[in-house]
Amino acid sequence: MSEEYFTFEKRGPVALIGFNRATKRNAISDAVIDQLEVEGRIL
Repeated sequence: MSEEYFTFEKRGPVALIGFNRATKRNAISDAVIDQLEVEGRIL
């Protein structure tokens, strides 16, 4: 995807996921949900 919707940080056994869509006020779209699902599988 051309836009990064999230930031990821791994701290030991914990993964922090932050929204990174300030211009859209972190609104959740279908594309955001799709990327979150993909990234969740990777974790």
